[in-house]
Amino acid sequence: MQENITAEIKKLNDHLQQHPTSMLFARLADKYLHVQEIDKAIDLCQHGLRHHPNYSSAYFVLAKCFLARKQYDEAERRLKRVLSLEPTFLKAHKLYSDLMAEIGWAQSSE
Repeated sequence: MQENITAEIKKLNDHLQQHPTSMLFARLADKYLHVQEIDKAIDLCQHGLRHHPNYSSAYFVLAKCFLARKQYDEAERRLKRVLSLEPTFLKAHKLYSDLMAEIGWAQSSE
C-alpha cells in the first residue's frame, strides 16, 4: 500500500513539474496528507489555488489538512468555501459534520 502511494506521489510530482498549473495538485496534496506530510499538502494546495481559486476539491483537501492539524477555524473556513462553490459536495457536508462533532457542537433534536 505504502509503495503504491509513494509511486503515485512520484508520478503526480513528475506531472506537475511538466504542467505547473495542472489541477492534479489537489490529488497530490491529498496523497501527501495520507502519508502525514501535512505541511507539503498545505503548501501545494495554497499554491495551486492561486491558479485555480474556485477549485472546490482543493479547498476540501485543504480543510482536511487543517482538521488533521486541529486548526478547526481554518478547516471550517475552507469547508464553507467548498460549500459556497459546490453546495452538493456531500463529502464536504460529512466532513463539516465531523468537524462540528469534534469541536463539541452536537445537534439536538429535542
